[in-house]
Amino acid sequence: MAIAKVSILLLICLFFMLFEGGLGAQDPPITRVLNITNDLGSRIDLLVHCAFQGENLGLQTLSFHHSFSHSFKSDVVTPKTRLFCLLWWQNGSDVFELYNPQRDDLRFAIKYSWSIRRKGAYSYDEKNNRWDLLYTWKK
Repeated sequence: MAIAKVSILLLICLFFMLFEGGLGAQDPPITRVLNITNDLGSRIDLLVHCAFQGENLGLQTLSFHHSFSHSFKSDVVTPKTRLFCLLWWQNGSDVFELYNPQRDDLRFAIKYSWSIRRKGAYSYDEKNNRWDLLYTWKK
């Protein structure tokens, strides 16, 4: 009887170790790629300044139809990664969250594509093969 209780306790401990991240059961971070394209119009430059988990990605100047890409790792088990960008262009500026795992991991696989247009920020929905307006610029 005592051996049965010890066996059950060992199984319970093993279960918690496996499903609480013990014994290497946790998935490794996934490398993802963020892509931002200037689709504001010809002769309108887009200035992009992004910050990612305390890392300053610097100021990027994108001419029409040019892109900026950044690779990063995102933890699947405890998704805390966020990426914010400040955008400036001819007649406006805005800041928004380009990557939020709760919103974006359902829409994207590995590549996160954004098209910055006059109306707002469009993201490419890989599963449905379409561009969706996810953020409208503040007036």
